[in-house]
Amino acid sequence: MDSRIDDLLSNYICPQLGRVRFIGIHGMRGIGKTTLARAIHDEICQDFDRSCILYNVREKSEKDGLVSLQEKLLSRILRTKVDIEDEYAGATMIERRLCKLKVLVVIDDVDHINQLDKLAGSRDWFGPGSRIIVTTPDIHLLREHDVDATYKATGLTRGEAIQLLSLKAFKKSFPPEDYLDLCHHIIRYAQGLPLALVVLGSFLFGRRPNEWESTIERLNNTPNRQVMDVLQISFDGLEEKDKQIFLHIACLYKGKDRDRVTQILGYCKLEPGIGLRVLEEKSLITIFNNKLSMHDLLQEMGLEIVRRQSPEEPGKRSRLWSPEDIHNVLKKNKGTDKIRAMVMDLPELEVAHWKPEAFSNLSQLSLLHIRNVDLPEGLTFLSNSLRLLDWSGYPLRSLPQNFEPDQLIELNLCHSNIEHLWKGAKNFDKLKFIKLCHSQKIVQTPDLTGVQNLETLDLEGCKTLVKLHQSLGQLKRLIVLNLKDCENLENLPSMIEMESLETLILSNCSKVKKIPEFAGNMKRLSKLYLGETAIEKLPVSIGCLSGLASLNLSNCKNLVCLPSTFSILESLENVNLSGCLKLGEQDSARENGAIRTAVNHLIKRGCEDVGKYLSWSLPSRLVQRADIEPISMKLPVSDLCYSTEQNANTSMSIRLPLSHLCNLTDLNLSNCNLSDTAFANFACFPSLVALNLSGNNFVKLPPSIRSCFKLQNINLENCKTLQELSGLPSNSKLDVRADGCSSLEMLFDVSNFNRLEKLYFNFINCFKLNDNQGCSNIAFEMLRTFSNQRISSATETFQIVIPGSRIPEWFACRIFGSSLIVGLVPGWNKSRILGFVLCAVFVLHEHRHVDELDICQFKTFKATHHLVCCLNLNGRELEVYGKQPAFRFSEQFCQVESDHLWIFYVSRDKYCGPDWCHNSCSQLDFLFETRGPGLEVKECGLRLIYEQDVI
Repeated sequence: MDSRIDDLLSNYICPQLGRVRFIGIHGMRGIGKTTLARAIHDEICQDFDRSCILYNVREKSEKDGLVSLQEKLLSRILRTKVDIEDEYAGATMIERRLCKLKVLVVIDDVDHINQLDKLAGSRDWFGPGSRIIVTTPDIHLLREHDVDATYKATGLTRGEAIQLLSLKAFKKSFPPEDYLDLCHHIIRYAQGLPLALVVLGSFLFGRRPNEWESTIERLNNTPNRQVMDVLQISFDGLEEKDKQIFLHIACLYKGKDRDRVTQILGYCKLEPGIGLRVLEEKSLITIFNNKLSMHDLLQEMGLEIVRRQSPEEPGKRSRLWSPEDIHNVLKKNKGTDKIRAMVMDLPELEVAHWKPEAFSNLSQLSLLHIRNVDLPEGLTFLSNSLRLLDWSGYPLRSLPQNFEPDQLIELNLCHSNIEHLWKGAKNFDKLKFIKLCHSQKIVQTPDLTGVQNLETLDLEGCKTLVKLHQSLGQLKRLIVLNLKDCENLENLPSMIEMESLETLILSNCSKVKKIPEFAGNMKRLSKLYLGETAIEKLPVSIGCLSGLASLNLSNCKNLVCLPSTFSILESLENVNLSGCLKLGEQDSARENGAIRTAVNHLIKRGCEDVGKYLSWSLPSRLVQRADIEPISMKLPVSDLCYSTEQNANTSMSIRLPLSHLCNLTDLNLSNCNLSDTAFANFACFPSLVALNLSGNNFVKLPPSIRSCFKLQNINLENCKTLQELSGLPSNSKLDVRADGCSSLEMLFDVSNFNRLEKLYFNFINCFKLNDNQGCSNIAFEMLRTFSNQRISSATETFQIVIPGSRIPEWFACRIFGSSLIVGLVPGWNKSRILGFVLCAVFVLHEHRHVDELDICQFKTFKATHHLVCCLNLNGRELEVYGKQPAFRFSEQFCQVESDHLWIFYVSRDKYCGPDWCHNSCSQLDFLFETRGPGLEVKECGLRLIYEQDVI
């Protein structure tokens, strides 16, 4: 509490400023806003002429009106009884009587702007130096009233929670030893919410351990009504559509991507664009990394609201999310038209013995999400009211015969056994999205004549797909057509006329020999991916694609020429022709002339527009051709990316025109089968910042890499023969990703590095390192070198991820679980602590297909799993540049095979700032949070780093 008060006084109340100042404290109900405001009042009230706290403004204004609150405010400030005729007269009187007094006023629990307008309408109402503190769950009210500053009240740290619970349950600041584990259960349930800790602590006062255990068991099944009633006040004040949005998130979509949930809620006409903003402003949800979340107790409140719709009969509730409830309802055919949404997301395939007519009573079902459910008895009915049908792994060959969903907007049957969607033409004019990716039994797309509003058709990985219906080519509103990896697809429509199409993907359709002619106005098509097809040439009509920006023709081994119209593609920025072995092979002057004209025209245009990012990947044959200008020498673009062609059978050598690549910053040589003898002199790349050598066959890095003094990012993932990682440039910043280097045994000597600022090393699944050098010893030596440079800058960080199952012994504090608390002794701030090193043992218990995982984009890196360390100093969450220490990885590129260690250093100044100097700080809290299925933190550890004790 002391640190929060200090923060508010120094950065928000600002008593040294002479002008009137309005301060808002916002946060969810029960988070401690009133307590904090009262503590501030008690701390500084003596510095004002008069002061007053108006408690429970929402409740009292509803019960007695605003006039009673105005009378109370004036009576306490003026110290005499005041009678007011109406609220307008009261507002005038407050302004007239208080405008020359320096007052401190706390207006607690405001929920309507009119309350502020009538109690503290303007700064002119109060004398110089006055402070008006407003508490509310709704930050929008504070913004609307134009307060000077807003402070977000946050939950208690684990240490503070233990203390508060103990004070209420035991009347002392720390619990007895035999109650400590029980207290931790209550703290986990409360999730830092003071209201829950006070209510439960008071209830448990004087009770025996077995009664605590019984209470905890009851809380797991039934939430505490007293806590729920307080939290529900904010819910009850919502508009009806916002209530429905909140319940959808609480029951179905907590933790999901905001954009995806916005899309789904839009199907239900709930206007989520404004609805989500309102819920966030009222502290009912939070949005972090574009994910929707809420406090566990708020979610429990939402679940309880829905349960109360029909406590004994789940089939009469509006939403179903529990697999047990869903099984019982559908197995016994007890569903009703009350059910609007259902989610059944199972991690593994389960057989459900539901009757074929199980859904027959769910006539108003509009949202259905199911994954991994097998129906051996079949299915004869689905609701025609469905707006979203998302059934991953749909087990049947067809949809029910009488299924005519005229409200359907999205049909998602990925990984299904579907053979055909429907027969003949169907009038589904609201259907916008059809996703059947990786459905291995579908042979032909249906007649889409009656689906003219279709925007996305995703058939990726449908390996049995042979034919596309001709109606596909006439879809005027189609934006994305994805046919990637449809290996047996041969015939496409002879012509497509899709004026809205933006992305066309035919990658790895290895039997496609001819692509359609482009007709009509197709200027929106910007991405065309034709890699690994059997095409021999492009249609002349490609020249009509005036908006085409990215063209991928990689590994089109039969492509022999480019059309003359290729050179007029004015928007083209990225072209990949790698692996086009026959391109330019013909001797005819016409073919060579076409290639020269096309390529050199684009080169010259790139020279004219220096600001444009133009990336080329060409066969090395074309690069070496004397009659074609060398691309790398002609593009004056500092961000030029250059790749050579891939050949899986023979080891390549680099044959680029190296002497003119002095501006090259990003070099991608991944999966080029490069051996130790293949490398050129990297001294030719003085500007190189990022180097991707992943998936190659060398044993050690070429010595010339040491000359790349600007190199910061090196990707060596899945270099299976790499044994030794030495010869790295001794740069101040270095990020090395060597995941999956199964032969790696020896690392570099970090002591050669100077002016270290940032060192990141990833060695996931590099198990020979542990066998040879010992992973904990590696980390120890790296850390020693890093620390020996007397770390002082707030930008300096260190991190390493290596195999390991136990916290190394040199961590003074080690504990099982994902959180630890460190007490700070008096005078600790004088011990010249530089920072701290943290370690977490993590494991991934399950592996899922990447299509089943949520993917987050971080700059150029896509992650499916996240490990985040939340740091708290005396209750204040510590961040740097708005971020917390985090390690991210993707199941798409590297599956974590066993226990690993994440070890990282953070400097004192980087995270703690001026708070570090206060001797009042008594506690450090660390909590490792995981995001992504199956990820668990098993142990964690901490070591403080002192100037006089550099490891």
